[in-house]
Amino acid sequence: MKKILCLLTILFFKGFFLYAAQTINGPIGLVTMPSADSLKYREMTAAYDYKIGQTKEKEGWSYKVNLGTFQNWEIGIVGNKVPTEGMFLNIKYFLISDQARFPLSIALGFENLSSLTQTSFYMVASKKLRSDFGLHLGFKAIFDTAQIKPAIMGGAQYIHNDRIEFLADVNSNGTLYTGNIAMHYVIVPDITARLSLLDIGDAIGGSRYGLGIAYSKFL
Repeated sequence: MKKILCLLTILFFKGFFLYAAQTINGPIGLVTMPSADSLKYREMTAAYDYKIGQTKEKEGWSYKVNLGTFQNWEIGIVGNKVPTEGMFLNIKYFLISDQARFPLSIALGFENLSSLTQTSFYMVASKKLRSDFGLHLGFKAIFDTAQIKPAIMGGAQYIHNDRIEFLADVNSNGTLYTGNIAMHYVIVPDITARLSLLDIGDAIGGSRYGLGIAYSKFL
């Protein structure tokens, strides 16, 4: 009887797993920076986040939906309360993903396509150092109306167990750099709660908390 109970427990908890998650800005990645992690073909993720700021002007919500399409492609949309430009398109293409035990992956993409001031082109590399720990490093160019702003970005993720994952990254708006941290918690299979702290140190005018929920499934 004990062996049966043990087997049922193992089978039950194998259903709780951490999947590739979206950033606050939409693409699959860490807290704010995209990573070279990929969605599988016909894998769909959707998320909703609410940012709690120091003032009402800094609060707002965002939604995002991503889909693994074709071979090596990820396409997604993101919409926000602020800015008021409407819905943006995100596209990512995976250049390299080796078959090593701890693979190195490289991807490039566009973030916030159709935005007048926030569209960016990026290239990012992701490397698993252990089964539960990975590092990410990338470069991006932000296309403003008057100029192109280059920036670097980097981060790390640590999988504590089948339910809990910690993430951290450093990103830039083209002028200033911000530090960001987050925790993801699997409530039930395919549904994850998200808690984040954005702009640690008030580099761009105010730290914000992010509360959200994410859903993943195969179509």
